[in-house]
Amino acid sequence: MNTKQLVYFRLVLTILANITFLNLVFPAYAESLEIKLRKNMPYRDAKTLLVNSGWQHAGLPAYSYRKSDQKVISDCFGEVKICNEYPEMQNCSGQGYCKMLFYDHFGNNLSVTTYGPLVSERLHVIGWSLDKKEK
Repeated sequence: MNTKQLVYFRLVLTILANITFLNLVFPAYAESLEIKLRKNMPYRDAKTLLVNSGWQHAGLPAYSYRKSDQKVISDCFGEVKICNEYPEMQNCSGQGYCKMLFYDHFGNNLSVTTYGPLVSERLHVIGWSLDKKEK
């Protein structure tokens, strides 16, 4: 092969490799990101797994939460640490059950139910449900 053919060949291989990679990462037929949760898994592991798979959750305010913020007062039992550690927390029962909310780039919502003391290794996943965006 001459130099021009070699450059062309490398270009074609690079394009094919990129198309294959994109099809593996973002399948055209997908309607939601993959959910690899297991019941009773530690919530900290579940959150890491979801975020690494592309799921997102509400972000922290630029300044983090403060004691006077309404979310801290109403949703986080007055504890700034809880709101800053779990910005995805939708609500908690006060009995150990919490609902954590994630979303994907397809517009779907994933609700993860946890049980256990917040800010603890004992907080674990007990269930989840996917609310798919209607087309």
